Order: sequence, then C-alpha cells, then structure tokens
Amino acid sequence: SIAAVGRGDDGAAVDETHEFSQRDWDDGNAYIRSKWLSEKDALRFAAEGLPLVVVNPAFPFGERDLGPTPTGGFIVAALKKQVPGYVDAGFCAIDVDDCAEGHVLAAEKGRVGERYILGNHNVMVRDFYRTVARTGGLKIPERRIPVAVAESVGWLMEKAADARNQRPLATFKATRYAAHTDFFDNSKARRELGLPSTPLDVTIDKAVRWFRTHGYQ
Repeated sequence: SIAAVGRGDDGAAVDETHEFSQRDWDDGNAYIRSKWLSEKDALRFAAEGLPLVVVNPAFPFGERDLGPTPTGGFIVAALKKQVPGYVDAGFCAIDVDDCAEGHVLAAEKGRVGERYILGNHNVMVRDFYRTVARTGGLKIPERRIPVAVAESVGWLMEKAADARNQRPLATFKATRYAAHTDFFDNSKARRELGLPSTPLDVTIDKAVRWFRTHGYQ
C-alpha cells in the first residue's frame, strides 16, 4: 500500500525513496502501521535472497467492487446522496485493472528488492466528486468542510459505534488521515514496468455504471 511509503509535506508528491516517518506512525491507524511493518519484513526477506518485489497500490476504483471497498464507498455514498461536502484534501487513485496489471508487470519486470508505486492520478477530493457528479448525473454539495469538523465527526462516529458494539463508518484516525493531501510519484513504475494509465473519468464511469447495475444506490 502507498500507506507504507509515508506522507509528503504540504501535498508534495513522494516517490519510492521516501521513508516512513515517526509522524506517519503516530498519525496512522493499525491498518497503516501493519502495511509498513509487513513491507519491512518483505524487504528483509528480499535482502536475504528471496526473489521478491514490492508494489504500493494507491486508492483503487473500478468495476466488480462487491464490498464495496472503502474507496468504492466514496462513489456509493455519492450515488446515495450521502456526501455532505468535501474536505480540502487530495489522494492518489488508480483504475483497478491498471493496478492488477501493475502487479503482473512487477512480477515480470520488477527488480528484486525494489518497491513500485502503483498510482496514476493525484486528485483533490473536490475534483474527484465533481467528476463523479458529472459522470453520474448527480449534484454534489459544494460545501467545504473544515478539517477540524471532519475529524470531530470521525471521533463521534467511532465512539458511537463502540457504545453499540458496531463497526464505525469512520474513525478519528482514518478521518484525520483522509483529511490531508497525500500525492505520489509513479515515474519509476511507468519507466521500469510500463504501468498503464486509464483516464480517471473513464474509471469513475465504469464504477458508477457497475454500482448502479448491481443495485448499490
């Protein structure tokens, strides 16, 4: 996961040379920490002779998202008119088919002991939802939600779910992580692997059509 690469400063795009920091550990939840720890083990195995290549996928979107996954949930929430606004943040996205192809290419062409970022589109949350709205014929609220408010909502959702012994829709740390801009540079994967890149609007269109066809809205 790109979570294992860590976060840049002030939205700067980072590449595979970036090191996971103490800040990444402190701000990260158990999922993020587990990705970093497992990658460290994998790279240690590679250093000891295992022919292993690491890939760091970004946020995948596309068809056949049965869960839906947390990223697919972004689109499903929009289809259900459950998006109250946007935070001034950004993330890195990739078409799920490009991501799958990136895994195959890494196995075929990747250098042992190297990591490759599988992410194609650095996009602001506002622009992502505008694309979803345009593609799906929806109206997305143009309300900017302050980061502090978003974090407070995540905290309240987590506490309410704990009280009911339920899975929270969001947690404080997950919301805090999502409320900041994290961009990534895929130059290495494009250069060494030939990572394909589907236009983001095409990916969103495929996802919207699939979710609607299968009754997710």
